[in-house]
Amino acid sequence: MRYWIAAQSPPLEGSPDPKLDRLPLAAGREVAGRELAAGDLVLVYQSRSGRAVRLREADGTETKVRTAKGRQGIVALVEVTGPIAHHPEIEKTRYVDGTELRWCFGVPIDAHSVHGHVPLSHVNRVLGFKATYNFGGFAYRSSGLREIEDHQYRALVEAFRSSAASSPPLKAEVSDEDCAGRRLLVDYVAADPTLALGEPGLQTLVVARDLPAGDSADVVLEDRAGAVVAVQVDAEEDWLATIAHASVRRAMLEHETGRRLGESRAIVVAYSVPREMRELCASYGIETCAVDRDLVSSWNGPRSSVDP
Repeated sequence: MRYWIAAQSPPLEGSPDPKLDRLPLAAGREVAGRELAAGDLVLVYQSRSGRAVRLREADGTETKVRTAKGRQGIVALVEVTGPIAHHPEIEKTRYVDGTELRWCFGVPIDAHSVHGHVPLSHVNRVLGFKATYNFGGFAYRSSGLREIEDHQYRALVEAFRSSAASSPPLKAEVSDEDCAGRRLLVDYVAADPTLALGEPGLQTLVVARDLPAGDSADVVLEDRAGAVVAVQVDAEEDWLATIAHASVRRAMLEHETGRRLGESRAIVVAYSVPREMRELCASYGIETCAVDRDLVSSWNGPRSSVDP
């Protein structure tokens, strides 16, 4: 296993964040990506800004589009899942400075956590860069991809997870009735996870499990492959907050139970999971499961969850 940092520009203004399923590399710079192998771990760094691009409209006119303001720091922990791939269908990107790049190579990845941030100043200290370094033209042939040492990776991961764990929860207003329904759903899943989630071999380890930094997982399970499973019962939070919490809890459980990176899962359970929520969760490697409210309401099993 090797450790890397990948520098990327923020998305264009008005564009959604790109799906975090590959590390893009421009044609002519793909040699850097050939060194990566499945199982390698990568820190994704997002710059504060990027070059503006020229977009051609259907009528032939051109518009200049700048990038959105980036977070200028490490924004994701990912794992390489396969060798570099060529995507010939991707067209050239034309920049306002007259240069052109074709981002037609990519290293496939799986995102482990996107809730956290390590600022540029701390990244530079850990990597031994000058305080003024801004990752411009980073790495071999400006590929944006560079190998780092094991101790550097672990120091930055610790800072990333610490920032995620200390972030305040972004919860919406929840009524007493909603809280009662949430506690009941927690008990329902914990009592018989195989029945509740429709997956054979699930076993309940603990309910309302306290984790470092004051966080908690509603139910902690183990699947038949031995992976630890963090179950979060959705309390009608903001979707991104739900995904962030599930990602953090999964990562914390790996550390606390001695699992290796990737030997865990996260499942968001709710009475209703809209299609958009399912797709968004799936893009971050979070599973979802909708449970019938009437079935839970009529259930008369044991109550074991901890009151809030």
